[in-house]
Amino acid sequence: MTVQLTLNVPDEMVQLAQTVAEMHDMSVENVVTNLLFSTLPLVPSIDANRSISELSNTDLLALSQITLTADANKQHLALLAKQQEESLSVAEERQLHWYSQIYSIATLYKAKAMIEAAHRGLIDP
Repeated sequence: MTVQLTLNVPDEMVQLAQTVAEMHDMSVENVVTNLLFSTLPLVPSIDANRSISELSNTDLLALSQITLTADANKQHLALLAKQQEESLSVAEERQLHWYSQIYSIATLYKAKAMIEAAHRGLIDP
């Protein structure tokens, strides 16, 4: 299944995507899709279409332990440390913002899973 998205992207990003597409004899759409595939799996799979209460006990406990992947966590922490010592480039600021957003989403899912797991008596409150 595919879904058509309409995105507002800065001109310089479109130009960069076009350059990469030309270099690799690809369409811009494929470049953007590949980029999404390479960056979105920072958090192990979450089925956003299912309610936390619908999860099996096994899936619920797994979700209650969710974290960023090791590589994403390492990069996130490195950017946070660098930010404390010096100014980040615009690209690094965007990357840090991205990691922070993903971290927030993972933390939210983790908290909801922990509440449901405690409610079911699977973990101590």
